[in-house]
Amino acid sequence: MPTDLRSWVFGNPRRLLLIVGGLIVAVVVVSSIISARGNGDDASGALSRNPAAGAQVPDAEPFVNAAVAFVAAWGKLAHGQSAEEWHAAVRELATPDLGSYLDTVDPSSLPDATPSGKPTIVGLTATSAIVTVPLSNGQSVSVSVLVSGADTWLVDDIQPATGN
Repeated sequence: MPTDLRSWVFGNPRRLLLIVGGLIVAVVVVSSIISARGNGDDASGALSRNPAAGAQVPDAEPFVNAAVAFVAAWGKLAHGQSAEEWHAAVRELATPDLGSYLDTVDPSSLPDATPSGKPTIVGLTATSAIVTVPLSNGQSVSVSVLVSGADTWLVDDIQPATGN
């Protein structure tokens, strides 16, 4: 840097502050333009493409089917079904943890209801879902379903559906 320029820049603190501030602003502006172009934005900051266009929405149908099948088996004893048969039927549709818990359930405490109406998906990811299933007795249950291996969906939890 030539001596005259150096003495001109550093000779006045106000001038030095203006030059440094201007350089910082220039770096920020150039950086944001480069970043915007790299993210699919144009230089004006307007979005040039939909960022959600590449998002994958999981298929909810297997989760809903698993929830409804479980609630159908869980909600009441089938005609002539023993408690042992009920336990075996719900255990097949549940995770090992829920299956172990259900082994302690007395089938006489069941709501004596079957799925009735349209299930509602409360939450959905690629590996889990929460599905609210309406029952024939007017109540609803929230069922947590997990993906458990290829083409296997198991219920991990069931609770009375309450509020939001």
